[in-house]
Amino acid sequence: MTVSLREVRDGDLEALFELESDVAGSDMIAFLPREPGDRAAFDAHWARIRSDPESLIWIIEDDGRFAGYALSFLMEGERQIGYWIVQQLWGRGIATAAVDRMLELIPERPLWASTVD
Repeated sequence: MTVSLREVRDGDLEALFELESDVAGSDMIAFLPREPGDRAAFDAHWARIRSDPESLIWIIEDDGRFAGYALSFLMEGERQIGYWIVQQLWGRGIATAAVDRMLELIPERPLWASTVD
């Protein structure tokens, strides 16, 4: 397993939409600002976060294949981190490796994250 992070490209949006349309996966994140499968809301959200200079967003690849995304953003002045992994890849250490890479790329401390109750 070789996990890497790379910049988000326009060609990634279909895979990201499919990922965020997974209801089981959407139940596992701390918040999703729309209903899974709402393409117009997805497009508006991703256009906004990709244009926000405070947002850091990467595609997670496992051995060169799309595995999800990792991001960091400011919320109430605190630098948050998060990720979303393709459900079929859960339990393989991809999220842990992606967070390790994020810690190398983000110099700010402290970093914050939320979990689902």
